[in-house]
Amino acid sequence: MTIFVDMDMVLVDFYGFSIEHARKYNSEVDFADDHLQEESTARWIKGNGTIEEGRRLKERIWNTYSFWEDMPFLPNAERVFKWLYETFDVYIATSAFLSNSEICIVGKYRWVQKHLPYFPLSKFIYFQHKRLLRGDYIIDDMNWFLDDFCGDVITMDYPYNRHHETPYRVKNWLEIEGLFKKI
Repeated sequence: MTIFVDMDMVLVDFYGFSIEHARKYNSEVDFADDHLQEESTARWIKGNGTIEEGRRLKERIWNTYSFWEDMPFLPNAERVFKWLYETFDVYIATSAFLSNSEICIVGKYRWVQKHLPYFPLSKFIYFQHKRLLRGDYIIDDMNWFLDDFCGDVITMDYPYNRHHETPYRVKNWLEIEGLFKKI
């Protein structure tokens, strides 16, 4: 059984780590929960000033290697991911759309080397069009890009993706573990 796992907002806490970094640079940024109603995690950071100030803050946060290299796992993700890897044919499928692509790509590559030393880099895939991947399952938060995926989509549940139907919806890694133990 082949399983693809997304990184941002699925394997790692992209949102929480972004907040942590934004507060280092600008303590006046608004972090109200309404950002999760939007269609993408990339749109929530807003400076209290102009749109341009918000864009510069995003660039300052995401255009550093250390941001991508040091992002923490979501709760229980580290243990359950390792179990999935040891039990099934698992790949990490991620994209580099939020920042300078080179910085994001290299930073995520280094993250895998640092946090998943057992995971072969040959199973680490950068792929913007994940719907074209061929496998049994994909675990992702951006489910509306996966309508044509040949297997089943398991959606990591967030308010911004609830507008789209999915065969499976999970709230956390313990639910992912339970789902695959039944399968």
